Amino acid sequence: FGLCAAALFSLVAREHGRTAGVLAALALITLPRLFGHAHLAATDFPLAAGWLLSTQAWIRAADSKGWALALVPIALAGMMALGKISRWKPPW
Repeated sequence: FGLCAAALFSLVAREHGRTAGVLAALALITLPRLFGHAHLAATDFPLAAGWLLSTQAWIRAADSKGWALALVPIALAGMMALGKISRWKPPW
């Protein structure tokens, strides 16, 4: 939950300023349903944090080769998580 809030702050602060980043993170933290689910052993927030981090890496990859290289393992980790959690089974 904290990683998700930090990733949201980082993404919004880069694009719209530090005040907007703080307000976005506070808005996420103070949502009652999300705050309640954050205390359950669920995969929602680790996946949400991964989505925010991969979005941030995707945006920054246009400007930096380092972020472009970092995007590859982030994308692979996301695909592995999707394959682990997905209930879809191939027809064969």
